[in-house]
Amino acid sequence: MDMPPTPPPEPEFEGGELIFIETREESEILVVADDAPSLVIMDEVTPPNCWRRGLETSPGRTDCEYCHAPFGAPSHEPTKKPRPIRADRAIVGLIWLYVAILLTSIFAAGYRSLTRDEDDTVDRNTVNRSLVVTAILELIDGALVIGTIALVRRPPPLAESPPVLRRLVWAFSIPVLVGILALNFGYSRWLNDLLELPKVHSSYLQHKDLVVWVFLLICVQPAIVEELFFRYLMIGHLRPVVGTNVAVIISGFMFGLCHLYNPMGMPLLIVIGIGFGYARVWSRSMIVPMFLHCCHNAVVTWSEPWL
Repeated sequence: MDMPPTPPPEPEFEGGELIFIETREESEILVVADDAPSLVIMDEVTPPNCWRRGLETSPGRTDCEYCHAPFGAPSHEPTKKPRPIRADRAIVGLIWLYVAILLTSIFAAGYRSLTRDEDDTVDRNTVNRSLVVTAILELIDGALVIGTIALVRRPPPLAESPPVLRRLVWAFSIPVLVGILALNFGYSRWLNDLLELPKVHSSYLQHKDLVVWVFLLICVQPAIVEELFFRYLMIGHLRPVVGTNVAVIISGFMFGLCHLYNPMGMPLLIVIGIGFGYARVWSRSMIVPMFLHCCHNAVVTWSEPWL
């Protein structure tokens, strides 16, 4: 009488770890013992599929034709780790752009101080030259920011915020603007009384025919260009590295420090910049901070004669 075949003995090992590895032609059990590894060849099995794409691999290959992972690697994973997303190159580029914006701000502050008389009055020719210089500097800033947006990769999209929060940001944008203006006026009045600073009014407002140019150069252009840089680029690229809150705070400090021609107002501008940053994050839109920025500059500019 024929006896049934005796099953192969189980592999014996002491103090080791049993690891199953899939290969092209067979399954292997690698016994990692304390002293030396040994290899036990089991029955032939079906060649593995690519678990990343769920596709069957072609015979006769030693690695996956889709992800190029060697079949001898545990769990069919690639030997090379995937390269992490690099945000450092974009951030370095933005820092250089910020330095260029600072240089234009320094030049604007120096030019204003040189062209202003002791009695805070300037003639029409000086006003025209100052307006032309301001337009040139702002065109340079705008070209730098737009060029950076075209060259640097787009920042990752913001995390989803609750729809209720987005609607609240839109609904309360006007009350928030009123609060920012009240804070601005109160801070300016307190600072002037504390330091006994002379009142400095914009020379542009002395000429009614320059109203449109003043609105475009002081209100519209900064609201678009500065928000694109500080709230879109800086927050967008810093957020994956340092988190949303820290990115908003850093961009706010950079926004305040960029106004070198108004050193006394830097602390307030930092707070305002942080507020614009959260308006950007919570609304997931650039329209809200741009609207707040433009309205703030317009009200402050045309309110100077009464402050």
